[in-house]
Parts: sequence; structure tokens; C-alpha cells
Amino acid sequence: MSELDIRELSVVRGGRSILSCVSLHAAAGAVTALIGPNGAGKSTTLKAVVGVVPAFGSLTVDGVDLRQLDPRRRAKAVAYVPQRSQLTAPVTCRDVVAMGRFAHGVGLVRLTGDDAAAVAAALRATDAEHLAERLFPDLSAGEQQRILIARALATGAGVIALDEPGANLDLGHIRALELLLRRLADDGRAILAVVHDPAQVLRLADHAALLCAGRVEARGAPLAVLTSAAASAAFGIDMARECSLIDEVQRRRLAADQSRVAPRPATPNPAVHVAPAAASGSPRSLMIANAFGAGLALVAAIGFALAVRPPSNSPGPSPTGSASFDRANAVLQYLPDGRAVVKGGDAEAVPVRTYQRIASLSIIADSLLPDLVAPERFQAASRWSVGPDAFRLGQRPRLGGADELEAILAQRPDLVVLNSAPGQQAALARLRAADIAVLDLGEARGLAHAVLAMRRLGAVVGNADGGERLARMLVHRMQAVSATLPKDRPRRTAIVLAPTLDKLYGSTEGTSAHDVLIAAGLIDAAAAAGFHDWPDYAPEQILALDPDRIVVPAGKASALRALPALASLRAIRDPAGVIEIDPGLLSNAGPLMADAAEALAAAAWR
Repeated sequence: MSELDIRELSVVRGGRSILSCVSLHAAAGAVTALIGPNGAGKSTTLKAVVGVVPAFGSLTVDGVDLRQLDPRRRAKAVAYVPQRSQLTAPVTCRDVVAMGRFAHGVGLVRLTGDDAAAVAAALRATDAEHLAERLFPDLSAGEQQRILIARALATGAGVIALDEPGANLDLGHIRALELLLRRLADDGRAILAVVHDPAQVLRLADHAALLCAGRVEARGAPLAVLTSAAASAAFGIDMARECSLIDEVQRRRLAADQSRVAPRPATPNPAVHVAPAAASGSPRSLMIANAFGAGLALVAAIGFALAVRPPSNSPGPSPTGSASFDRANAVLQYLPDGRAVVKGGDAEAVPVRTYQRIASLSIIADSLLPDLVAPERFQAASRWSVGPDAFRLGQRPRLGGADELEAILAQRPDLVVLNSAPGQQAALARLRAADIAVLDLGEARGLAHAVLAMRRLGAVVGNADGGERLARMLVHRMQAVSATLPKDRPRRTAIVLAPTLDKLYGSTEGTSAHDVLIAAGLIDAAAAAGFHDWPDYAPEQILALDPDRIVVPAGKASALRALPALASLRAIRDPAGVIEIDPGLLSNAGPLMADAAEALAAAAWR
């Protein structure tokens, strides 16, 4: 009897969030169906469970952390059955099933008596004994599926994850497969299966979880989940109507089951909880996953010191059912008349509305708004964004500071988002006098500020959950960078410079660049010497710091090395001592901080 517990599972691929804080439970002796539209993240969830794709969050079987297991032990805990096999070699079905014993440290030529017995038992349990000596590529799709399940059984795993069992099978094979899976669950195994056909969900599953856009939108009894409003929204059709042909007995179950649906929580107290460990790793090929039922074990992440904490004195839900944040953290408050506003520290309150014409004067808002609002609501962006952010902004008009009032007013915004600077108060007052809401995110001050900015901006534009997900993802990714660093090598000292023709500007404690250095496993030499924020160094000060590495925007290394005053530095004398990072990453105070940390770690530790 085994059970699988998934908590806060997140996956990022190519800088894009595929799964976000997915939590679900696959109970022993039950079939749990993952349903949802194409691209919802169902197959990715399975691949994250077996270790084929790197993921963050908690994955446990019977309380044992899967991330701490080597691939063989993990394969003995969770077996994976793909939708179809890529195996084309002329291998007998018995040998395919025997691949499941690889998790026990044996090969095809070293099967023990116990291994042979396990293979025979798996063939018998799947009613596939008559197929044992046939070549696997010669089988029909339904017969191949049966052999793949037998291979999973041969591992001895108590949890079996199946990607679309029954896909491309005829009706007879589908019914036989469903009976087999039901029998395996009745024997005490936990079955987690991606299923597209609602009728199959109702026939097969004990529990269901609805995924949409990488999130769990509902979970509970299958019929209740299928006919929920969340399912109709996810599939874009009236699911209750689609299920109207279900027989009368099943429909009577709906009333009893409806109360068991657990919709995705609305995050009553959004807070970025920095877990003591996160997961990261490199994917193995699906061929290895098919043979072993698992990929590389996820690497346990080391803690990452952040000035982020959950609210400690939140007043709880408002009368409208939405939540309040405490003043120091996330700042969603309700006025006596019931209107919602967002504040941060001593910032002026900003009404929570569905703003339709948002103008950004902030680099961090440029990073966040494409993920928080529909494109047509994001009208204008700041002119300072570069790199990946600039590409995402497309052809939107670009704006400067708040003092460029006429250019801002020409966009007719109903919300302006900015990072305040000294001397802008008069301009901000004029914007507010023009009945334009102003969200001041404050000076960009590193990871803790980015987390708060994500939560504040998400709440103001009506997408608090989205802001919370972005914050959690950033923290998880920064942790994951730290987790991949060598533990047996000394940490190097480093500083960040942005040299110009006549200046040696730096970036240290109190900035995003400092947090990037720390996440990449480097010691910020400037911070250790007492520098803060964005110092303008004299050459003598840099000589006194004499760091092992100097990090500069791409294209600046040759100019830095050409400065006679710095020629004696260790970093200048070392061919690998000056590290160039894309300026769009190095200057980013939002989600791309994690990309900067990844790039820096790769260069600093190679």
C-alpha cells in the first residue's frame, strides 16, 4: 500500500512557467485521474514525479522524499507508463517486462530466480503471458500498452503513473485496460493517470484533479469535478451539458459528491514561504525513463537567505471573502466602505480595479505585466527595459520618468506603475490630480523587494494569485541555482561593475545584483567591505577589494581590462576573472534575476 503526495510542484522550461504550485494526492488503492485541456501540464506533472523533468516542490511516496532517492530507488517507488513506447528493436515482450527489474540493479543477462518470478507475475497480472515470446514491435497498440504496464509492475513500485492509458486503442482494448487498472488499484496500488475522455474518468477513477494553465483548478469526486464551473471554463464548453448523457445513477451522485470538490484556494494570505529545500536537476531521456521508470533524482537545494517572511498579523478574510495582508508585507487592505486598496509600508493606497490602460515606467513592472494582464490592458512600457524584457514588450510606446507628464497623459492611462525617485513627488501629484491611479513600487532593492512588488502589482491589477505565483517561482528558482553549486570548492569573492568612459559604477548590497551574486555562490566583496547600493568606485577602492571575479555587462570586459589603474587586480590577470553577463539580465530587478543567477553560476563555477 503506497500513496503519492505532491505539494507546491512547479516546473519552468525555457523561462516559461509550465506548472505552478500544483498540489494533489494519489491515494493507495485508488485511481486518481488528471484531466484538463491540451497544454494544461498533465503529462509534465507525471514526468516531474518520475524525475524526467526538473521541478521544484515536494514529492513524497509514503513520506519518503523522492528527491533524496537515486534513480534506481526512485524507480522502485514510482513506475512510469508512457502513452506510447519508442522501442523499435526486435526485443521479446518478456525482455521488455524484465527491463522493470533494472531498478533492482540487474540486467537482462543477470536475472535471478526472484527477478524471473517477478517478470512472470507481472505478465500474469496483466493477462499477457501469451505475449511473452512475441516481439514487442509486432504487437498492436493495446497489447503494447499491456506489456508496458507489466514492465511497471515488475519494478515492484507501489505507485504507477500512466500518461493517457487507452489513447489510440479500440473499444475492446480500452475496456480491458480499465479493468486491469481497477484491479491493480484494488490490490493496493496508487494509480495516477492522465485521462482525456470524461466517460473513461467516470468509469475508472475514484478521484479527479482538473489542471488548467499549469494549476489545479478543482479536485474531488470525478463527476463533481467534470461538471464544475471550473471544468466548463477550462474546456470552453458547458461540461454539465456534455455529461448530461450520464446515466441517472451517476447523476444522482453529483449532489452528494459536489461538496467534496476542493476548488483551487484563492490564497487567503499570499506569502512567499521560503522552504528549507527546493528541487532541481537535469532531465534524462524518455528512453531511459521508459526503461527504468525514473530519471535523475532531484537535487536537494540548500537554503537561500531572503528577507521575505509570511504575514505575522494578518487580520484575516474581509467581509467580502477576500483576504487582507498585513501592512508590512503585502498590503491589500479594505476601507470601511468595503473598497479594496493596496498599500506597501507608508505608500499611498492604490484602488484595486480591473485597470484597462496600464502604463509602466518601471523595469520590474515591464517584466511582470505581460504575465499578469491581458496584452490589450498593458498600453505603454518604460524605455529602459533591454534584453528579453524588451523583446516581450513588442511595439508598445516607451515612456521615461514621471516628469515626462505630457507623454504619459497622451497614452490616457488609468494606472501608472513606477519605481519612485527623489524629486518626482510633484509629477506624481499631477498624475493623481488627473484621476490616474499611481502604484509606486519604490526603489528596486533586490529579491525581497521583487517579491513584494510582484504581490503588490498582482493585487492591484486584479490578479493576486498570479503575482503570488510569480513570487514563489522566483524564490524557487533562486534556491535551485544555489542547490546546483559544488559543495567541495571554496567560494570566490566578486564585485559587479558597470564601467563607463569615466566612471566605475558598482552594484552591491541592497540591489538585485547582490542577490544574484549570493545565489550564484559568490561572496560580494563590496558588501563585505561595507559598500551599499550603487557605489561610484575610485580605482584605489577596487584595488583594495581585489576580488577573484569581476562581473560586468556583456561587451564591457575588454574596456575594463584595458584600464591601466586596474591591471594588477587578480581578476584582470586571470583569463577567466572577468565574467560578462547579458545586461538585460544583470540589471533586472524582477523575474530575470533567476536567469542572471543561472548564467553567472555557470560562468563562475565552470
